[in-house]
Amino acid sequence: MNWFAAQKTCMQMGGQLAVIQDEQELGALRSRITNDASYWLDITDLVNQGEFESWTTGTRAPFLKWRSGEPNHAREGERCVDLKQGAMVDDWCENGYYFICQGGEGN
Repeated sequence: MNWFAAQKTCMQMGGQLAVIQDEQELGALRSRITNDASYWLDITDLVNQGEFESWTTGTRAPFLKWRSGEPNHAREGERCVDLKQGAMVDDWCENGYYFICQGGEGN
């Protein structure tokens, strides 16, 4: 799904797209996901370019681990963050990727 559809799906299930809190949580996710796929997270800079926040809470992303050379806004519309090969990438929000939901805010 694209980022917007993934966000809506998580909300319909009573949660939100995942916000990674720290290196330990990232490590736990890495052990459960496929390394050759991309997964949407609840992090964007749609409101202010360069300021990566949780879309759901409007607060600054608590943890960012960028892939080398990211964020690069290489194409117009690279405003949504996905997890690719264990690191974060700014990407075009309309791309179709997997996604990770978490329970309601903070869960």
